[in-house]
Amino acid sequence: MALKNAVCFLLLGGCLLSSGCVAPHYTNHQFVIFGKAAPAVAGPDIPAIQKNLSVTPGPKVTLLTVVTGFATTPLKCMGLHGWKDYQMRAEARGIVVQYGVSSDRFLTVDLRLNSLEINGASIPLSDCNFIRLEIFLGKVPVEKSMFAEKDAVIVAKGKFVWDTDGWFEIHPQDRSDVRRDSKLDAP
Repeated sequence: MALKNAVCFLLLGGCLLSSGCVAPHYTNHQFVIFGKAAPAVAGPDIPAIQKNLSVTPGPKVTLLTVVTGFATTPLKCMGLHGWKDYQMRAEARGIVVQYGVSSDRFLTVDLRLNSLEINGASIPLSDCNFIRLEIFLGKVPVEKSMFAEKDAVIVAKGKFVWDTDGWFEIHPQDRSDVRRDSKLDAP
């Protein structure tokens, strides 16, 4: 039994290495079985972005997500239920409403937005909009404690992407892309 488990573990590790997924990879050829195809957004198209902003936080990172992340992320990196990179830079300021880390070394943070800019264009927000940050800790080492304080205000910059789970995300690319913002007060 132990040998069978070891073989399964090695095969899975080989899959991870062969997919090249040491950090998120993006594709323009998404294959969506379950989920939502990326909305058409050309440049900082304010109506299209506004229409597709989340009005609730994303689902919490569950035990199942934590356990399966190391297996599902390589599939996302290959375009199966993956991320669409709009080739635009986003900057969000918002209040942390939830966060979690999964086995694929992603720190997932949902922010209730105070402001959002795409390529420098300010996106008007409704009373309650949210965006998800996906921070790959292997590339962008940040302290999880940064998000733990109730009503922590975070500023995050990075790639503006669509996750076929059905929402926009920001993927920080550098440690300096994520920081606490003590200048903003939580409402």
